Amino acid sequence: MINEFRIPWEKYGIIAYLAKAMDGHDAQFGKTSLQKIIYILQEVYQVNVGYKFILYNYGPYSADLATDLEYIAALNGVDVSWVNTGGYRIKPDSDADTFIEKSKDFLDKHKNDIDKA
Repeated sequence: MINEFRIPWEKYGIIAYLAKAMDGHDAQFGKTSLQKIIYILQEVYQVNVGYKFILYNYGPYSADLATDLEYIAALNGVDVSWVNTGGYRIKPDSDADTFIEKSKDFLDKHKNDIDKA
């Protein structure tokens, strides 16, 4: 029996979309910010991204979200870099638009809520 392999484009796309949306803002968009925004999207706005969270030191945390961030960073969807003032900064990388395009239906459906969060 062959199991169906499904690529979770909505998860990857929302990470790339948020990196692109936050690029150029004064606020540092890093790993903690990403975790909190996705948590708020799921719990407050009922956008089912598909992550499970636990409460952790700096707020909600999803190990799967952290893994997905590393994965799309390895595929040049986002760039995750250490900032000398502390923490990480997530910026769009060369293939961010590819991830966004692959998840276009999901992002379009939830755009208003994503932009509010």
